[in-house]
Amino acid sequence: MELQNSQMCAECVEMTENGTIWHDTSRQNKKPRLGRLGSRMFEDVHKNSTRCRLCALTRTALETEDGLLPRFDATIYYSRILFTRYSRRSALSTPKWSSQGHRDEDSQIHSTYRLRAMTSFSYSLDHTDSLPMIRQLQNRPTYDYFCWPPPHGGEISLLCDQADVNSFANGRRMGEQLDFDLAKGWIDTCHTHHQPDKKDGDPHIGKAPRRVINVDSGKIESAPSGSSYAALSYCWGPPGTHQVQLDQETEKDLLSGGINSQRFRFPQTILDAVTCCRKLAIHYLWVDALCRHQGSTEENKTERTRDDINEIYKNSYVTLICEGSDSQHGLPGVRSSGQRQTWMNIGNISVAISKMSVDEAMHGSGWMRRLWTLGEYLQSRCCLIFSSSQVFFKCNHDDRVLCEDSTFETGSFNPMAIEDVNIPNINGFWTRATCGFQLYTLLVEEYAKRRVTNPKDWTPGFRSSKEIMEPTFQKDYIYDLPTKDFARSLCFETFNSERRSTPNFPSWSWQGWDVSSSGSGDIYFCSEELFIDEVVTFYYVKRSIGTILLKFVPVNTTHESRLSSYFGSPFTDIPGSGILEQLSSEESDNVIAFSTFVVELCLSSKNDGCWELVLPDTQTDFIAQASLNTNENYDVGSMVKCAFIGFFIRDDIVQLFFIVIQEVRNRVSCRVGSCTIDWTDDLTKHAGVLKSEVIYLI
Repeated sequence: MELQNSQMCAECVEMTENGTIWHDTSRQNKKPRLGRLGSRMFEDVHKNSTRCRLCALTRTALETEDGLLPRFDATIYYSRILFTRYSRRSALSTPKWSSQGHRDEDSQIHSTYRLRAMTSFSYSLDHTDSLPMIRQLQNRPTYDYFCWPPPHGGEISLLCDQADVNSFANGRRMGEQLDFDLAKGWIDTCHTHHQPDKKDGDPHIGKAPRRVINVDSGKIESAPSGSSYAALSYCWGPPGTHQVQLDQETEKDLLSGGINSQRFRFPQTILDAVTCCRKLAIHYLWVDALCRHQGSTEENKTERTRDDINEIYKNSYVTLICEGSDSQHGLPGVRSSGQRQTWMNIGNISVAISKMSVDEAMHGSGWMRRLWTLGEYLQSRCCLIFSSSQVFFKCNHDDRVLCEDSTFETGSFNPMAIEDVNIPNINGFWTRATCGFQLYTLLVEEYAKRRVTNPKDWTPGFRSSKEIMEPTFQKDYIYDLPTKDFARSLCFETFNSERRSTPNFPSWSWQGWDVSSSGSGDIYFCSEELFIDEVVTFYYVKRSIGTILLKFVPVNTTHESRLSSYFGSPFTDIPGSGILEQLSSEESDNVIAFSTFVVELCLSSKNDGCWELVLPDTQTDFIAQASLNTNENYDVGSMVKCAFIGFFIRDDIVQLFFIVIQEVRNRVSCRVGSCTIDWTDDLTKHAGVLKSEVIYLI
């Protein structure tokens, strides 16, 4: 397959090596270059776009969603991107392995490639470079805290007919609306191969919601026992937005006329969801506004209490996710909306501008900013995700995300057995290919950036996330910090955050800090990778049953630390309960105490939102780096107190984890940040600056 030179400029013919850069050349002696192919000025690309088809496609790929193009003097870097690497064999054959445990040449290792054009620099690579190195150097900079705005750029992929044996991981033609047969195949395959777990005695498994919309008749009716239904995950809109909902005023008309009632103007998102269900042959749809009574009577409140929303999404046949910030947004792709994909024939091949991945497409969407949609997604068995870019499918038993514009179906969709698939990384929120404390940090970092109308919903809203993590942490949490990794969970850093005004959220929990209101806030755990947290015993207050007596009880258990050889005896002081007398009832409920070493350090300089700290007697030697959550303005030379909570040792480097505290009254402090100290020399020379102290945090 070759390009026709008459349809391309000389630069594009040479750069693409006559079209071979898109093809798998892993078995050929001559291999096209990997990585950087060349560069040219955008003005040159723009001028050639009227006569060169690839330049025209490149110009469109460089255009932002807002219609902005690069400056004429901007340099455009072209590179050949390794998109996917996988092994393939006939479904009836047996894989062959060498004596060293590696696949031999008959294992059919394949690769797919894309052409990337971008205003950011691209690296030259070699086919002998390791796959992790290739992935690292070819990561596409997008929505990054330290890289804003993202560069202009896009990728161009090869379009393959679905009958082509080489179609896997290459491009696919998109129509003016979603291919519902394709989507139905995704859903049905998920249910065929991934049966839900059924717990003995669990009354919720298979339980249908109280009401559903019959998409064939339009009526709102009782859900038949054992019926399959879709659930809609969407945003109503900002506070004050008018939304048709089931309440005392609308109950009579809605229950008699359903969505066919002439009295109401139903939101486009709900109407599109009904249409989608019809085309997917799913007869029932659950929508919270219309199927869950929103009235104010005690009976209505009792109904809402008994309705377990988590179970409704968990038992749905599929969850339909709408990206929009209000209910009028609609489900993109359900209705014909003109050309949704930019593609072009060049010679005897077809190429198209690659659509966004799911994390890029959904970034900043209204759905991603709403608190409750996180739980709806986590609990769902599988989801159709409707974005303006394209429609995605996510089965929560698989770490891959299927999409319209690329062929990633395996198994019953493909006559060849596809194995060992390696694709570019996407945000772990969508793949959920992690576990343990890394999963906890991922969910917290995602949850904390979302918004909720009622502040009282912050704690209940995290329940879905904790259910997902029960295999690791069971149900043992204190203010949403798992007791199993309590000290490790204290090591969070926030950016552009505010302290919550209510005393119900302690400063030492990430729940005590608002990172969503600013619109640019973020949260990060510096202890995500490695941490040894069995060196400090933490205590929390427990009320004795039948009395008003308060006492401190341990949160965790500890053992003698390897650090005792540096700092002296292990921590043995048990906090006294006398301190509780000066605390309010709310503060007593959320106070924690621990005996540890503290050090006072001096703020030296600030860089990228983080402070460098020095010992007060030197004022020069950098010793630590701290992130302060508080909005207060600190000056160079200010002193802060840091309390030790854990460490790890790797390659003879000891990293100590501290939390930064600020005294608010006698012996009572708030947590205002976190701090790490790396020491590679003998710690004993610094041990004199550490002092033992009992810390009380609210």
